[in-house]
Amino acid sequence: MKKLTTLMGMLAVCGVVLGHVPTSQAQVGSSRPDGVPDTRPEVRPDAAVGSPERIAHRCIARAERKAHSCARAVVKTTKRCIRTVKRLVEAGRLERAQRVAATCEERIVEKTRRCTERIEQHCVRCVTYLDEVGEPELAERVKEACSNLLDRLVDLVQRALTAIAGALGGGNAEFDETI
Repeated sequence: MKKLTTLMGMLAVCGVVLGHVPTSQAQVGSSRPDGVPDTRPEVRPDAAVGSPERIAHRCIARAERKAHSCARAVVKTTKRCIRTVKRLVEAGRLERAQRVAATCEERIVEKTRRCTERIEQHCVRCVTYLDEVGEPELAERVKEACSNLLDRLVDLVQRALTAIAGALGGGNAEFDETI
């Protein structure tokens, strides 16, 4: 249902309006295998799109979900890396520990790069839509929320890389995993 609502919103932005055709005028071919006609209620296109405030709220919520998903991946990778690097350092395999740490750092940076690109693309689409419907204040609110999310994500990555370097140095690698 969410995807349909999003699709209808995007179609509305492009000027395409989906309307309900009464069953008496439509060529009805039931998609149900038992031949029973579809009795879902009519959906107004303007109701499916929602108010600009609601759209802004959904945009921010989706960006937050994407950021938290990325943060979970960074935390998981970092914790696994710290355990492995500590174990290798304790075993005296420093060269192997350095290679593992470098691989982990590359993996974390690449995951974060992909995540931030997806979040930025999502936020740009939302801001563009809100600007097009004449809501620059809401667009600015979404832009600011996305910027804050990306800043916190970058901060998390910096803490993760510092913790990995600390584990490589043989010290107590403290990792604050809050985003």
